[in-house]
Amino acid sequence: MSETTPEVAFALALLEVQASLPHFSKDAKATVKNKDGSPNYSYDYADLTTITDAALPILNNFGFSFICKPHVRDDDRFVLRYVLLHREGHSE
Repeated sequence: MSETTPEVAFALALLEVQASLPHFSKDAKATVKNKDGSPNYSYDYADLTTITDAALPILNNFGFSFICKPHVRDDDRFVLRYVLLHREGHSE
């Protein structure tokens, strides 16, 4: 019998996470303004705190955690790079 690799364990656990995640409603609204301050358009979005509060216990239950690392891109823009880690050692 062959041993499961960390990559396969990651994929199988991610499958379970995806099957367990709830639907996230767009519960917040953002308004983009023109340069003069008048509203141009708005859009609804799912708040990251709402998503994290619901998803983190499910991710943890299947052996996942994540980290974010600040990074400055080649074009000098600041971004956060997220890395998904699994207890079996694989990360993406």
